[in-house]
Amino acid sequence: MTDLDDIQTDESWQLASCYMQLVTIMPPRILYAFKALRKLHIDSLDRSSDVDIDQAFEAMGFDSNTVLRPIDDLEGIQKRVYLGAQRLFPERFGRSQDVSSRAIYQALGPGLFSTFLILVWFLRRIKKHADEELWQEYAYDCMAATEIGYRLGTQIPALGSVDGSFLGLIRYVGVGTFFMKGNDLYRRYRNLHKGRLDIEFEESRWGCDHAQVATMLLQFLGFKSEEVSGVENWNPIDVAVALRGDLEKLNKACNPIVIRWAQCCAFMNSVMAGDKRLDVLEDQGITEEAALNFYRKCTRIVKDELTFTWMLR
Repeated sequence: MTDLDDIQTDESWQLASCYMQLVTIMPPRILYAFKALRKLHIDSLDRSSDVDIDQAFEAMGFDSNTVLRPIDDLEGIQKRVYLGAQRLFPERFGRSQDVSSRAIYQALGPGLFSTFLILVWFLRRIKKHADEELWQEYAYDCMAATEIGYRLGTQIPALGSVDGSFLGLIRYVGVGTFFMKGNDLYRRYRNLHKGRLDIEFEESRWGCDHAQVATMLLQFLGFKSEEVSGVENWNPIDVAVALRGDLEKLNKACNPIVIRWAQCCAFMNSVMAGDKRLDVLEDQGITEEAALNFYRKCTRIVKDELTFTWMLR
């Protein structure tokens, strides 16, 4: 990892903002729905999960129809989110033919719904700028990171599958904005590093790194607000270091949620690099044997056992 001075320059953050804007052109209803669902997710962490859907929305000052119906109008987005939900939780749909946003909400809950919704939007934007072969490689990397984050969250309840999957996604969306500026350089990046994220290469070629772009994306999505992120006293430098997965340079006094994000990203980095960093799991009370088995499962996801395949077509 490079020194922290590289993410404290105005120029690098300005560039990160420019890259961020490549994917954030979206209908206001998508952004509104994302923020509302994230707020419901954060609120749900402190209350019973069996609250009626309309009551849950009303308790947070939202109308469920105002949030969910516009998603149904975006048929291509809604169907892709439904496909992800149905693949992940087929038992929650059974033989039902209901593909509405309300049905998706009931199956995923607000947190995963928000993640899948924004994942579909961002990846559709990135795909428009890619040749098909390179898109398949990039999309596989992104979905593998999302699945690993999801499964890591099931192992570490304090992280949770919602934040785990979202962290996997948002880092690779940051990478995807570089992809949008030119296929050839991204192809070289991927060929050199085999899907691993390399800060020095990114900074030397694009003037900033994926973690800075991802931090800007989080801020665009409303994460500076504790209601959306759960993070009090938001600090973009701390968040960018966490999204790098750089536990050594992370401010140890930063928000505990940000520390968990850093641990998650560090584990994902280790899976891609093949360096078997198991301390993140063992520090949570997971046995060495269980941690190693989980790590091996994640490496197989990266290679050829991806189940989050619903954005690859």
